[in-house]
Amino acid sequence: MKIRGFRVETAEVEAMLVRAPGVKLAAAVLRDDRRGGQRLLAYVVPQPGVDLDPIAVRAFVGDRLPDPCVPSVVVKLESFPLTGNGKLCRTKLPEPAYGPVPGSRLPRTEGEQQLCALFAEVLDADEPGIDDNFFDLGGDAAAAARLFARIRAELGLTVDQQTLTDAPTVAGLAQHLDIGKPVRAPIPPSRWRSKVKVGGYELAPCEVAATLTGAPGVRHAAIGVREDQPGKRRLVGYVVPEPGEGLEQELVQSYLVDNLPPYMVPSSLVVLDALPMTRDGILDRPALPAPDRDGGLADMRPRSRSQEQLSRLFAEVLGVPEAGLDDSFFELGGHSLLAIRLTNRIRVEFGVEMETQTVFEAPTVTELARRIESAKPARPKAAAANGS
Repeated sequence: MKIRGFRVETAEVEAMLVRAPGVKLAAAVLRDDRRGGQRLLAYVVPQPGVDLDPIAVRAFVGDRLPDPCVPSVVVKLESFPLTGNGKLCRTKLPEPAYGPVPGSRLPRTEGEQQLCALFAEVLDADEPGIDDNFFDLGGDAAAAARLFARIRAELGLTVDQQTLTDAPTVAGLAQHLDIGKPVRAPIPPSRWRSKVKVGGYELAPCEVAATLTGAPGVRHAAIGVREDQPGKRRLVGYVVPEPGEGLEQELVQSYLVDNLPPYMVPSSLVVLDALPMTRDGILDRPALPAPDRDGGLADMRPRSRSQEQLSRLFAEVLGVPEAGLDDSFFELGGHSLLAIRLTNRIRVEFGVEMETQTVFEAPTVTELARRIESAKPARPKAAAANGS
């Protein structure tokens, strides 16, 4: 079987599990997670009289098998569920109780605050505390790789697998990285959860930043959520190029469009020599500059003729100065009557069939331009067909 592209033999994992001290029986299975992917889980029955530690069992396997073969969690059972024929009934193995440790402390520093937010996003966990173990929350090798990318994007720091194994909690990792200054009171989860709404969509800026960090020629990246006009939020990307390399801005923009849904693509891209940081080594978001729409910064305006033409139609129909690639027609003030007017203009200027419903399904310039490119040619008007 495969987990995120890696071939994993459960028999090999089970053979290693039963070699762990104190393990009598073992089973390894794949289960779907809440993110739509899969996790490798392990179940063990201890030998009589042994107080088996699941964390120690997982560490034993981790020292002897490649990361993709290490279960994200080990569950200890008194006995295995069996079928009527006395065989292991894998479907009746219980679902692991992923979740924060009861009574786990809230973040005390800015660094712990950011790491808790990253743990929550990467693991799709509800309000982890600083004492929660990354692997006990369901983390595996693939999730660890996502965490490393986000730490690099958000904090500009490098973390490897060994570091996370040695310090798997937020508190331990923050201490190892030496980040954050103490705050007067613990920070409640409502203040450190990192999802925001932009253009009617809920998204995690750190996920966008992680993707941006993977773009060609990008060394560090950050995402800012700006509200330069009241009620209109937009994403802005900030990038620091790799040393000695010229950043091809069009290539970065294309990479984002190819790897993110339209609503997560930043409307502007700003190139910096370095990301602004506080004295404690935390990204100083208020110091991120506003993009200069008239300057030489890589503003993500329309890049194709159809996008440019459609952006102009948005602006004319809505009566706004301009419309960016990820601007929603309705967030800019559009409604059903204006959507009808827009589709009429599209039929005339592009010569294609376009239903008003399409604007509701694809409300941004990027999405609607794709629909136009695949649309059928417009039919002659009924009046013209009747010769009138």
